[in-house]
Amino acid sequence: MDMTSHEARNPLSAITLCAESILTTLKELLNTDEDIIHVAKDTIETHHEGAEIIMACAQHQKRIIDDVLTLSKLDSGLLVICPIEVQPVETIKQALNMFSSELIKSDIRLEYELLPTYLALNIDWVRLDPSRLLQILINLITNAIKFTASAATREIVVSVGASIERPSNFSEGLEYLADPNTKDPTSPRADNEVYLTIAVKDTGRGITPDEMKGLFQRFQQASPKTHIKYGGSGLGLFISRELASRQGGQIGVASESGRGSTFAFYVMSHRCGPPKAKNPLHDAASKVDPRKRSKASILTAAATAEEEMQSHVTHELAARKAGELEELATTELHLLVVEDNLVNQKVMSKQLERAGYVVTVANHGYEALEHVRKSRFANATNGLLLHIVLCDVEMPVLDGLGFVRLIREMEANGSLSDHIPVIAVTANARAEQQAAALEAGMDSVVTKPFRMLELLPELERVRKLHSI
Repeated sequence: MDMTSHEARNPLSAITLCAESILTTLKELLNTDEDIIHVAKDTIETHHEGAEIIMACAQHQKRIIDDVLTLSKLDSGLLVICPIEVQPVETIKQALNMFSSELIKSDIRLEYELLPTYLALNIDWVRLDPSRLLQILINLITNAIKFTASAATREIVVSVGASIERPSNFSEGLEYLADPNTKDPTSPRADNEVYLTIAVKDTGRGITPDEMKGLFQRFQQASPKTHIKYGGSGLGLFISRELASRQGGQIGVASESGRGSTFAFYVMSHRCGPPKAKNPLHDAASKVDPRKRSKASILTAAATAEEEMQSHVTHELAARKAGELEELATTELHLLVVEDNLVNQKVMSKQLERAGYVVTVANHGYEALEHVRKSRFANATNGLLLHIVLCDVEMPVLDGLGFVRLIREMEANGSLSDHIPVIAVTANARAEQQAAALEAGMDSVVTKPFRMLELLPELERVRKLHSI
């Protein structure tokens, strides 16, 4: 199953990056004033439309692959919930970033709000499975965009709340679906237990009472016309219900035909402190105040987090609306891309160079090690410039986990002068696989297929974290 996922995701990653590269180039041409471009404008617009279709198909295929793999794990009892220390606001920000281009294309306004219930509890770090939380949220936002794109008023509101008691409903008119696996509300609760509630409200077509009966069922959509007009596998809401249940939560919906819908779910989590350093190699990162780890993290209180999140989303959407690929690199950063797939290697390098980075490539871990040994991390005076490594995990000769372990050993024995930031860029998307990558020494993980709009903010976050 893991190999199937890996083999499916790698070609999708190449397709997505190629389509994005074509789109970016064609947008630049369409904005050019040269006469020769005006002559060929119709042809360019046709190619632009084709590239957008390729991108949409790739993203659609990715969602179907994810749904089928998750369903298979559910049926075989192999789905595992892997709680780790996370900041909920940061986790949700990642999901919102993924949809910025789709929101702009459909002219949909996205609002984000932290509810008073969340602010009152002053939540910072909790233990939960971020990949499974995101899987539910992404399903709900995807549906909201599909059903809102053709509405007269196009708005989506994502709300986050919290409670120390198990929620009975989200708001008037929305009750959570009954679940026999839900914990008895009268049973003792842990002192650090907290429930996170997330709602996605849209102004789309809404759902009729008859259509509501088919929701949350396996391979069921609101009606046969839903698949014809909007596509989809009919698995998203069923899987979302199961994932909420596996995390001690529930999901529900309130809707009225012609007046939009609200889907809300909650999951159980536990308050905790920031992740502890696994070994001395992470001391530099662990000394950074967790409230300052990224530009959208909580800085002094949850209220500040809300303001920063809204600012980030607004900025991201404004940049895309201007038709520009945001250049997040404020200084000339030298990247090492370690990737055995030649197509991914070529397209990633081109896109990163377009964004203003200086890129060197390596085909496997040992080639990457040779580059590191020639860098200023090993030779402070005359070494090659190197700031961040982007590294695949599954590679021949020496894989990504073996490479990063050797790097951390070299740092520990003094062969390297400082901590080298290494970001895993991998098709291994399961939470336990990502946890294994972080345990091996990766600084963060970006899963394939991805778009540059997702990778560039992570590069910026790592740059700021290590004061590069």
